[in-house]
Amino acid sequence: GNVAAGSSHYGFWMRSLPEPDGISGQAVTDAGLARCPNWTPLLRFESNVAHSTGKHGLKISNYFPVEDGYYCPGEAVPKPAVFKDFVSFKNRHMGVWGEFLVDVHFDQFK
Repeated sequence: GNVAAGSSHYGFWMRSLPEPDGISGQAVTDAGLARCPNWTPLLRFESNVAHSTGKHGLKISNYFPVEDGYYCPGEAVPKPAVFKDFVSFKNRHMGVWGEFLVDVHFDQFK
């Protein structure tokens, strides 16, 4: 796992956008490809610690994982995302902040 400490905002931030941004996002757009980061299945988030952050230990929003989600499938088959074994303490606001989530599970959070 990883440790995130002393950041001004978030220890870990799962930034799920409807399409890629930045230089990589521009390359995808220029190639005429459709990509959906906010549908991409989670491979693994396990045994991480966040403490002493300015806002939240873990922030997740607008995340709807589906099978082959990165490729924007026409038919969305849910693929549960499991965030596992996370410890969060001494954060200014919340240990975990999640909003607009579908089929996202939190196991062994402390």
